[in-house]
Amino acid sequence: MRVLSWWGACEALSALAALALAALLALYVRNYRRAPSRFSLGLVVFASAFLVEALGSMLVWLRLSTEYDGEIAVPMMALRLAEVAGVGVLAWVSLE
Repeated sequence: MRVLSWWGACEALSALAALALAALLALYVRNYRRAPSRFSLGLVVFASAFLVEALGSMLVWLRLSTEYDGEIAVPMMALRLAEVAGVGVLAWVSLE
């Protein structure tokens, strides 16, 4: 697999995480409006911060792809896979 495709996979996983987090954020905001509580507000803050991280990582992958080869991209993709799996489980549980 070419180096750019590893970095492209990191970029795609970040986009997938951002989409799931945007859906979670919308759900958490709706829940907070219906029943305001510290816990609901905490979920809104959590999802917002995590969404900013996912979007920011897309810029980082773009920059790193011009400076580093696949030796860095593969471990970073493994970390992103773990994050997407976690966000996916959280979305699955939250949206049921």
